[in-house]
Amino acid sequence: MPLSPTPAATGLTVEVIGQIGGASKAVAVQGRYAYLNVGPRLVILDIADTARPVVAGHSPPLPGFESLSVVQDHAYVAAGEGGLRAIDISDPAAPTEVSFYATAGPALSIAALGDIAYLAAGDGLYILDISNPIAPAGIGFFETPGPASDVTVVGNVAYIAETLSGDDRPVESGGLRVVDVSDPTNPNEIGFYPMNPTRAGEFERPHAPRGAQAVAVAGDYAYLTYRTARQGGLRIVDISEPANPSEISDYQDYIYFVSDVAVVGDLSTGSDQIYAYVATGVNFGLLVLDLSDPTQPAVLADDVPGAARAIAVAGNTLFVADEWGGLHIADISDPAHAFEIGVYNTLGDARNVVLAGNTAYVTDGMRGLWGVDVSQPTQPVETGLYIAPGSIKDVVAVGTSVYIAAETAGLLIVDFAEPAHPTQVGAYETPGLAYGVAVAGHYAYIADGQLQVLNVSDPAAPAPVAVYESPLRIEEVVIVENSGYIANSGLRVLNLSDPGHPAEVSFYATSGASQDVAVVEDYAYLVVNGDLYIVDVSNPAHPLELGLYDVPEWAVQVAVAGDYAYVVGEGAVRIVDVSNPADPSEAVFYDALEFANGIAASEDYVYVADGAGGLVILQLSNHH
Repeated sequence: MPLSPTPAATGLTVEVIGQIGGASKAVAVQGRYAYLNVGPRLVILDIADTARPVVAGHSPPLPGFESLSVVQDHAYVAAGEGGLRAIDISDPAAPTEVSFYATAGPALSIAALGDIAYLAAGDGLYILDISNPIAPAGIGFFETPGPASDVTVVGNVAYIAETLSGDDRPVESGGLRVVDVSDPTNPNEIGFYPMNPTRAGEFERPHAPRGAQAVAVAGDYAYLTYRTARQGGLRIVDISEPANPSEISDYQDYIYFVSDVAVVGDLSTGSDQIYAYVATGVNFGLLVLDLSDPTQPAVLADDVPGAARAIAVAGNTLFVADEWGGLHIADISDPAHAFEIGVYNTLGDARNVVLAGNTAYVTDGMRGLWGVDVSQPTQPVETGLYIAPGSIKDVVAVGTSVYIAAETAGLLIVDFAEPAHPTQVGAYETPGLAYGVAVAGHYAYIADGQLQVLNVSDPAAPAPVAVYESPLRIEEVVIVENSGYIANSGLRVLNLSDPGHPAEVSFYATSGASQDVAVVEDYAYLVVNGDLYIVDVSNPAHPLELGLYDVPEWAVQVAVAGDYAYVVGEGAVRIVDVSNPADPSEAVFYDALEFANGIAASEDYVYVADGAGGLVILQLSNHH
């Protein structure tokens, strides 16, 4: 994670000092270890007992992570814009990067075999000599018209899955490239199977493939996953004559996202037992197909757990990299009845973060809420996961009591006193969808279109006290002392000195929609149309706009600590000096993030919920 430019005049710098979690989209297995990416890190799991995978070690964050391949004591990572990264895994407890190789296009897939690595990238296939892992050397290159998204090598032939190249969509791009690599220094195309509807002027046809995403090869057949405008599919291609690959069949499952495929068995040997395991993304998991009749693939199972992104097979065991949750391990001795035998859970899709003491509570977009120990910010540790019955929209932590606005599930109250075993202790079904929550004393305030006021002195039995009905929909509320602040097309200020009778005292209108509000002392920091407004609320009856900071990105959330407001949106954190509220100015920024969604701040650290990048911890330093 590189450091973004810092305005020298401020004397401030910002750097990443801690990170945990993130999307898992690559997996490999060798011996008793499984190798998995979790966000930007390589995690090594001891799978001697597949029912209980145990972390053996993990690498520091890498600049990217798309695919990996393991050969003996080294893992080779296709790291996107970070090219190829070679990791020494001889000590599983301490995987260490030993070298890298830069590529012109983003490195997307890697197949390492013996002393040669085949790296599929945005501009083609790189062939590298890795006999000395600390100094990989390029020895050959095959340019592809479209991005090379995956590669499989069998004998002296490389099979390249090629996607379409963006808006250009040249008619010669997209499909399966068959390349002779018997001389690695001079790769030569010997066959091409097109999967490009532009060739027939049919690009807008909804079920037409947009090139190939992934490729697996077994015997005389190549198995290609692809995506269309509306769904995804698997195409089986006869490659017995490499110069003339031809379609055998096509299976389209009505989903959008299809990524990886693994094939067990070989049709060319006459076997009547051959199966394809297809990773079909975050909504549909894993699809198992019977390919004994290659002209008519048949569904055997579609309920294997997990948001499948990548697949590895070892004997009768299937390893699935879960896009938003680590690793699932399944027994596939009977493919029609595959069942999960082990799981390694991680924080996957970090949507929001709140702080309470040394604990960060991080919303995981697909499953629930993680507690993360940040007492050592350089080494955050996941402590426990609470799985919510509804989609989590907002969280407030008071000590170890966590209040959750869970959309259809209303208000949930969870006790994290035992961090490894969070327990729901109370709930309240709100009339509308619960989007925001705030807590003050014995009262919880739930934004569900209106504002529900609940007495939560007995967490097991929240009791309704009052309802504030707003002329505009309420989805967020902040409470400071006896005042409530609501961001809905402006700033609405309520007097809550008597929780049973909330009363509006003022309304500050804005020119557009309000995304977020934070209130510290006499000032409200309001995100409106992606920009930051500072409003003086020292007199709640007469809020007064003081300053405006025009955020370069579309801001979605703001946090304030000390003299700085931290604004997050579109993969960037803008740190704004608000010591003079009438003249806010940017102090420093950091933009090397995945897709930052939420933010929390203390005097010393900034905690960013970075979507597929997990939880990222930044430190701000003043060198003046």
